[in-house]
Amino acid sequence: MRNGFPRMTPGRPFWFAPVAIMAVLAALALTGRAPHAAPLTYDQAVALYDKNEYAQAKAAFEELAKTGHAGAQYQLGLMHHQGDGVAPDIREGLKWYRRAADQNNPPALYAIGLLLDQGFGVKENAVEATKHFKRAAELGHPQAQFTYGYMLQQGRGAPKNGPEALKWFHRAAEQGHGIALFGIAICNKRCPNVKPDKVQTHAFLTLAIPILQEGIMKNSAIRMQSATAREMTQVDLAQSAKVSTDWQAKHASKVEGASNEGAKAETKASE
Repeated sequence: MRNGFPRMTPGRPFWFAPVAIMAVLAALALTGRAPHAAPLTYDQAVALYDKNEYAQAKAAFEELAKTGHAGAQYQLGLMHHQGDGVAPDIREGLKWYRRAADQNNPPALYAIGLLLDQGFGVKENAVEATKHFKRAAELGHPQAQFTYGYMLQQGRGAPKNGPEALKWFHRAAEQGHGIALFGIAICNKRCPNVKPDKVQTHAFLTLAIPILQEGIMKNSAIRMQSATAREMTQVDLAQSAKVSTDWQAKHASKVEGASNEGAKAETKASE
C-alpha cells in the first residue's frame, strides 16, 4: 500500500482491486451508502418525516423503536393513525401509542386520550380519556392541559371542577396555548365554583382575540368582550388593561407562537 492505494503487482491489470474493496463498492452500488452506516438519529428521522419522506422516516423510527425509544414509538403510531406513507390503521397506531405511553410519552398519552374520547378504534370511554389527558397534562403537554381543563369544566369523564379547570387553562396559556386564554375568560365568567370576575374575563378576552383564528370562536369572543365591557366601569376597564398588559409582558416569549398553535387546536376542536 502506498499513499493509500494498493501496490501494483506485475502481471495484474491496473484495475485489479482486492476482494474487500470490491465488496464495499458493490454494497455502495446496491444501497447507496457504505455497509454498517451509523443509524439515523431521532432528530434526523423527524426531519425526514417533516419533508414527507415517509419511507425513510418510518424505517428509521422502526429501528429506534426497537431500542425502546418512546418518541419513535409515538411517531410510528402517528404515521399509522394518519396514514403517512402507509394505509391508515388506527389499531396499529394505538399499538405504538400505547408502547410510548407506557414510558410516559406526553404526546402519546394525549393521542390515546383523544381516541378514547371520540371512540376511534376503541370503545368510547370519557373516564379513561380524561385520565390520559391528566397524565399528559401533568407531564407538561399544553394541549393536554387545555383539554383536561375543558373536561373538568364540562364535567366530562370527571366531576365538574371549575377551580381546577381554571388552573389548567392557566398552565396551558402560560405555554402559549391560544385557546386556553379564551378558556380562562369563559371560566371567569361562568365556571362552576369560580366567582365571576369581569376584569379577568375582559382582560383574557383582550389577550385571546388577536390569537384566535377567524371564525365562530373568535366572533363569540368579540361579542363576549363587548357585552362584558358594557357592564364595567372605567376603573374596571383600566384594571383589565393592566392585567392583560402585565400578563403579556410576563409570558410574551411563549405567546409569540400561540397564534399558529391556537389555529391548529381550534380547527381540531371544531371537527
